[in-house]
Amino acid sequence: MQTMKKMPDCFTVEKTPFGLYTSRSKDGKELVTSATEETCRAMTHFYLKGLQDGFTKAESSYTGTVGGKL
Repeated sequence: MQTMKKMPDCFTVEKTPFGLYTSRSKDGKELVTSATEETCRAMTHFYLKGLQDGFTKAESSYTGTVGGKL
């Protein structure tokens, strides 16, 4: 991992050797990977807020059947 920017007490964002950005929690757990640093920060904030507030249950589910041979 290359450049690491510390976010205030919540997580860090690192640029990977592949040019992607990965956020990590204070204890080193990978949280979100994204193509841009800005998106990585935004989605990490969204993810952590969901963990804090509790994610809502999905209101719909999908099932599918394929007829014939594949």
